[in-house]
Amino acid sequence: MAAAEREEVLRRGYSVERGFFTQTLDGRWPDASNLLLPMIGLLEPRDPRVVSTVRAYESMLVEHGLMLRYRNPDDFGSTTSALTICSFWWAEALALVGRLDEAVRLFDSLLAHANPVGLFSEDVDPETGALLGNFPQAYTHVGLINAAMTIGELLEARSGRVRVWV
Repeated sequence: MAAAEREEVLRRGYSVERGFFTQTLDGRWPDASNLLLPMIGLLEPRDPRVVSTVRAYESMLVEHGLMLRYRNPDDFGSTTSALTICSFWWAEALALVGRLDEAVRLFDSLLAHANPVGLFSEDVDPETGALLGNFPQAYTHVGLINAAMTIGELLEARSGRVRVWV
């Protein structure tokens, strides 16, 4: 059953014409949640579909160094703020697709959006940097931790340091 679902997502979730994974099967809109596809093991991070999705989302969903989840109108209207966790997903995706130095720079810039005690909100206004939405936002902190772990592990591996568990 899982293999059939995976094949359907890969067949209908990636738009060859648009060059990215879409928000819905046979859809047309980008959605930053698709940056999680290699993190959940659906595809290898260096798969050309993942790489092209990251590249497309950077041009379509990024404003002032922050990634919006999507742009199409929803029940609340048009998206005007960046969902903070999406920017951490982006940093982790950059690291996984082999753009590690860019991932480090992005991660470091994202840290500036924490409040004075290091807590993050759910959203950030890309224009002003104002913290919006739920505060503090646990999911954002999970995204931060996952990105930090992935980036840290890849930096250590690149420098020749690896951990071996016995």
